[in-house]
Amino acid sequence: DRGLGCLHGPCRLRHLRGSQELRCVLCHWPEVARWCLEKFGLGEMFKGKLDLQINLALSFLNYLLMGTRASPLYKALVDSGLGSRGIGGGLYDGLLQPMFGLGLKDITEEDVPKVEEVVMKVLTELSDQGFEEDAVKAAINTIGVRNRELNTGTFSKGLALMFAAVDNWNYGKDPFEPLRFDELLADLKERLAKGEPIFENLIKEKLLQNAHKVVVESKPNKDFAKQLEAEEKAELKAARAKLSEEDIEALIKETSTLKEIQEKLDDPEAMKAVPALGLEDIPKEVPKVPTEISGGGDSPTMLVHVLPTSGVVYADLAFSLDSVPEDLQPLLLLFTSSLKQLGTVKGDFVPQ
Repeated sequence: DRGLGCLHGPCRLRHLRGSQELRCVLCHWPEVARWCLEKFGLGEMFKGKLDLQINLALSFLNYLLMGTRASPLYKALVDSGLGSRGIGGGLYDGLLQPMFGLGLKDITEEDVPKVEEVVMKVLTELSDQGFEEDAVKAAINTIGVRNRELNTGTFSKGLALMFAAVDNWNYGKDPFEPLRFDELLADLKERLAKGEPIFENLIKEKLLQNAHKVVVESKPNKDFAKQLEAEEKAELKAARAKLSEEDIEALIKETSTLKEIQEKLDDPEAMKAVPALGLEDIPKEVPKVPTEISGGGDSPTMLVHVLPTSGVVYADLAFSLDSVPEDLQPLLLLFTSSLKQLGTVKGDFVPQ
């Protein structure tokens, strides 16, 4: 990425051990004036596209490690006091060689080795001791529902399905394979029920024993923009010096032709062949949601809507706030947010 100086910016190799573990420092603009460490493992690198069963198991492992504030690896990084918050998206499997990235924001240069120690210590402990049974069940339930409902928000669900297929298709694999989620999930649950240490083995094989690793320090540099501009000018000057007058004329002509092509309006007849929605294609009737009402009186009123939800049942409970004093109502948002991050009298938020 040129913006981070990886290709032409002031990026320097800091340390190299063997032929597969790499360390480098990237300089960037001062508005990102913080030390960051990102440790990339996993895609460190796999040979070719992952088997879909392994890929699914890794997505569960990713959630177990980094999915919530109580996840052991995320919590260990934040609780270490070495940085302000965890960074890195964990598993990224959209490439031919997937990778696993994580790290901390706002750390000092001297603490970089300490962050590495925290990561390796937690991974080693988890590979030996495994995860809490409830945590595994929660991960399977969360990701299971997430994959089934495919809640893409304002983003097109059709495009989301297409990208899921293309991730495989780009590399010569079955594009429909990622969409057969239920079969893979059932097989994974069966293996876990038999006591197979799936996640422990994945940590050992794909993280701890994976030789392809890189540690990247992202360092602010107030002169980065000037240095990058100077390098680009020097590059252009050197390239210009090697060109003959004929070469320059050819480049000018090529640029002019390209600009003409880009600015030329498309053929109206060709545009008619492009599918488009008109106002007449939009239904004028508001769709009616089927509703069954039961209860009432001394019992809570229940509204049931039978809709195509891919087998996911959604239950919303509504509570009257009439009994909440007016002076406490501003605290309701804080209270409801805290409910998701605090334990109860029956169990701690963080598994012990």
